[in-house]
Amino acid sequence: MESNKKAGFKSANAASISNDDFNPYSLPHNIDAEMGVLSCVIANNLLYDSVSEILRAEHFFTAIHQQIWQEIATTIEKSEKISILSLSTKFGNDPALAENGGAEYFMDLGLSWMANNDPRHYAEMIVECYKKRSFYQFFFRI
Repeated sequence: MESNKKAGFKSANAASISNDDFNPYSLPHNIDAEMGVLSCVIANNLLYDSVSEILRAEHFFTAIHQQIWQEIATTIEKSEKISILSLSTKFGNDPALAENGGAEYFMDLGLSWMANNDPRHYAEMIVECYKKRSFYQFFFRI
């Protein structure tokens, strides 16, 4: 998880945290699983149906992954094709993407799909981390 902080990922949950000493990256998350499910669905849009019933944008830890997933969902649900090119065009000037490496980030997503073949497994991991984060946020009021 520490490597994610160094990579510049911005937590979507960080804005709701008021304790200056609290590190949002100590909350449960799995950036590799997030990238895995995104890359699988981008590479093969037909895989969207296998994860869309359990995975929503707010389940993702990083704001940019939430935005990418929302764009994937919106596009595929309109029966249109999503691709690395369409996402790079859509997010090309997005400041959150710039903070995470810019257009090269989509190249990383495009390359990472080759190691992934089970997006449902990754989606379940993401949802589990989300549930744990929600639990911590509720009980510890962070």
